[in-house]
Amino acid sequence: NLVFEYYPESNRLTIKGSLHVFYNDGEHNHNDFDSNAFADVLKQLETIFGILPQHLKINCLEWGVNIKPPIETETILNHCIEHKRKKIVPQIKHDTANFCTAEHDEYVLKLYDKGLQNGIKNILRIEHRQTDYNKYSKKHCIGRTLKDLINSDFKGMKETLLNDWQNVVFFDPKIDRNSKEFKYGSHLFWDNLKKRSGNTYNKHRNKLKLINESKGAKVQNRITELIKNKLNELNPIKYSTWLRFPTLCIQGIRNPFHNLLQSSQFMKLRILNTHYFS
Repeated sequence: NLVFEYYPESNRLTIKGSLHVFYNDGEHNHNDFDSNAFADVLKQLETIFGILPQHLKINCLEWGVNIKPPIETETILNHCIEHKRKKIVPQIKHDTANFCTAEHDEYVLKLYDKGLQNGIKNILRIEHRQTDYNKYSKKHCIGRTLKDLINSDFKGMKETLLNDWQNVVFFDPKIDRNSKEFKYGSHLFWDNLKKRSGNTYNKHRNKLKLINESKGAKVQNRITELIKNKLNELNPIKYSTWLRFPTLCIQGIRNPFHNLLQSSQFMKLRILNTHYFS
């Protein structure tokens, strides 16, 4: 699942693909990709290609979590209305895929049924695609390489996913259809609110959160806790310690690309990693 592209005119080499799918031999990414799996992929990249994290300059980055939601994923997706005043729009919806997005200038929030995509029951995928990684790295004061990201302990990523989900305008499906609060489930209601002041919009968004808690099943908050638990489960240690793990010291292994990697021509290449983390 890794695609290498070389551009002779600019002497540039790019790598595209998912390290998660690479770990699963190119077959899927519906399982959990934990810290041990990531360390194993780093080892493979060094063993097979002689590529180290400091060689990879990140251009676009995607990360997310798979969770088992408290209710059906399809129901959850149907009740996600907006994200930071951007509509959550269904992109694909049929028997084998249910996928929706909210597109912003620098990133895209993606929500979809990972189980349906892979023939597995009820897995909700919450994903952040940072299309402008340069602005993300400047905001969090980290460098542009994969090593910089690891050394920062993936700074800001956990918080970003949690904030993304908490900023979804979500209408709890357990709210009584005959109640006066049912108006909050209408896309038209929120479209009209956006024509008014930002304070008015935020006032109603905060009011909906209280309604979800008092008259719904607290689905959004329960999913927030599931995201937190999943992130803690997958990342029990600080990422920066991985680079000092004995498993990442690949000394003594013959590298078939050794001569190429040591050549002055190869060392001049700019290697861009456009991997979408999973």
